[in-house]
Amino acid sequence: MAKLATTAQMRTLEQAAVEAGTSERELMRRAGVAVAQEAWNAASKNPANVCLVLVGSGNNGGDGLVAAGHLRSLGASVELYLLRGRPDDDAEWAAVRNDSILTRLADDDPTRSHLDGALGRARVVVDAILGIGFDPNARPIEGATADVLARLALTRHRSVPPRIVAVDVP
Repeated sequence: MAKLATTAQMRTLEQAAVEAGTSERELMRRAGVAVAQEAWNAASKNPANVCLVLVGSGNNGGDGLVAAGHLRSLGASVELYLLRGRPDDDAEWAAVRNDSILTRLADDDPTRSHLDGALGRARVVVDAILGIGFDPNARPIEGATADVLARLALTRHRSVPPRIVAVDVP
């Protein structure tokens, strides 16, 4: 059985790791690799099973980018859907840009037709949208984020819904 941590516990664990000398980038790498391994297993280790990675703008999205790159190295068919653009100096974003992974940006998909197509192809969806930095009491989920999450929720009604692997907080 998997261990689950609350947001507060996760923040404490991450802070303790950083104080013990582990860089935030290394924590992101470890999280991304672990998520990729779970997603690859959920895809039955079959390269024909598409893995869609939904990428938020924060560190959770960075974990998702690492996962996408690792999935690609395992031989998975990977697609990325970014809710917002990433800065050019984002190392994880630079790494996946060089991997020729099919990428769509929510701003370039106002009708969400590309998202709907990707969700239809996906056997596994990695939810790297919102992480422990998001406080639902501080601000509501709205805009593209709300739209993408609503469409993801609808996939559970398909005859064969995709497996969803969430980074940090589902």
